Amino acid sequence: MTDRFDGQARESLEVDMEIHGMLRTFDPALHDPGYWTRFGNTVLASAARELGRRRRLVPMTVTEVLMGWGRTLVPTALVAAALAGLVLVNGGNGTEPAPLGIEEMLVSELEGLTILQLSLPNAPENPLALMAEMF
Repeated sequence: MTDRFDGQARESLEVDMEIHGMLRTFDPALHDPGYWTRFGNTVLASAARELGRRRRLVPMTVTEVLMGWGRTLVPTALVAAALAGLVLVNGGNGTEPAPLGIEEMLVSELEGLTILQLSLPNAPENPLALMAEMF
C-alpha cells in the first residue's frame, strides 16, 4: 500500500506525522507489498456466493420483496402484539398514578427543584457539580 500522506496531501489533511509514523508500523503491507491486493481478492472470493445471490434478486418486484418480508415480519408482529396484550391485561391493579402529559406538567404544581434552581452552583443535588466531580 502506498503512503497516502506524501507531499501536498499531508499539508491539507493536517496529519500528525509522529502518530502516522507510529501507526504505519502496524500496516501489514509495510513488509509484504502485495498484502492488500491479496486481502481484497480473498474477501471478494469469500463473498462471491452472496454477491451472486444478490445479483439474481435484482429483477424481483416490490410485491415479491414485501412477500419475503411478510414471512418473518407478520409472525413476529403477532408475537409482539400478544405479549403487549398480556402486559396490558396483567399490568397491575390500577392504583399507580397516571403519567402526566406535557401540557399537564406545564400547568400543574410539581414538587421538586426547577432546572434553573438545580443549575445554581450551591444547589442541593446539583447535576453539574456531580458531573464535574465524576470527570
